[in-house]
Amino acid sequence: WTYNEYSFPTPSTQGAKIEALSGDGKIASGWVTSENGGRMPIIWTSPTDYTIIGQDEYEFPDGVASNISENGKYVSLSINGKAAIYFVEDETYKYVEGHSEANTTTITAVTNNGMAIGYSDFGNPIIGNWRLGFVYSDKLGFMDFGDFINTYASDVTIPEHFDFSSDARVLTVPMDISKDGKVITGWQ
Repeated sequence: WTYNEYSFPTPSTQGAKIEALSGDGKIASGWVTSENGGRMPIIWTSPTDYTIIGQDEYEFPDGVASNISENGKYVSLSINGKAAIYFVEDETYKYVEGHSEANTTTITAVTNNGMAIGYSDFGNPIIGNWRLGFVYSDKLGFMDFGDFINTYASDVTIPEHFDFSSDARVLTVPMDISKDGKVITGWQ
């Protein structure tokens, strides 16, 4: 075992949190609080080298770098309510479109080849809130999670009380995906 303290920008009102590590432990992702108290997505490539993702667009980007592919090449994140994938080697990111009319979108996990899962938030305090899952890859583009299951995993038995349709207005949240993309976990 070794102990490392990871540096982060100051002033930070409440510090930082590491959410995930790459398979070899060399890349870390998470968030750091900004001067205004919000969370900014951050990745560390060593205990002393970090990048706040989104500062090329926003002074204080709001979001979280939530997960890392096992090989350390991709980071799933949200920036100011928009889902994105960060490419560690290129130090760039791209936004991923979610469901139309969503309030916000978030990518929760990404595979070793850049396939990502996430969810779109809908609703308001008057009519209620719900989430719809989605899958994204360069090959497939954006795909609703229910459509993905019906198209590519039709042999999987889904419990009767699970409803992935947008009419159901339930919380469908894919949370993690295996490095090869064959196992997806989440909750509803």
